Amino acid sequence: MRIPRRLPVYPMGDSEDFFFGTDNDVNVYWNGTYFCLDGLNAELRISFATAGVTKIYGGATSGDDLLLHANTVDLSSYIQIYGLGPIISHYSPGNYFQMGDLNDWVFKFSKLVATVSLLEGGVTTGDDFVFKANITDAYPKIELIGDSDINLKTNNAAKYVSFGVHTGTGDVVCNGNIPVKDEAGNIRKLMTCA
Repeated sequence: MRIPRRLPVYPMGDSEDFFFGTDNDVNVYWNGTYFCLDGLNAELRISFATAGVTKIYGGATSGDDLLLHANTVDLSSYIQIYGLGPIISHYSPGNYFQMGDLNDWVFKFSKLVATVSLLEGGVTTGDDFVFKANITDAYPKIELIGDSDINLKTNNAAKYVSFGVHTGTGDVVCNGNIPVKDEAGNIRKLMTCA
């Protein structure tokens, strides 16, 4: 059984360290600007022996941030989050979940209203948003499923929604139609041929 020991209390100067472990594996110090907890010779873990929820807070003031960096060296480092159940990101109304650079995100997910969710791409005019079902198939399938109309439109009146490549033919016999709606909600019919 590990018995906790209370360290003596005395003032520490900037960058003066407390070391723990036989090889000084962990040190705790104040560098003049930040409180630092460094795992020097092994991975650093924060855990509790009893069941419950581990919470990490970024600050005590409204608007404080919590930043996680994989390290201080790599330009393309990554952070992994593991769990046996769903990994959930909560945010309060009016805020959003964002991935990418602070000023130019990869995508941004937010709530417009209680019943409408919004997924956005980059912040620069001309940025594209591309959906790919996977990175392997030559002809993957993407499905849009809903119990109401699915609207595909552009806000630029001079642009159009495009489908495939047109192949010209001579006059053909109509053998049916597929009903679709235009932006005004009018039902139009796309002719099918034999």
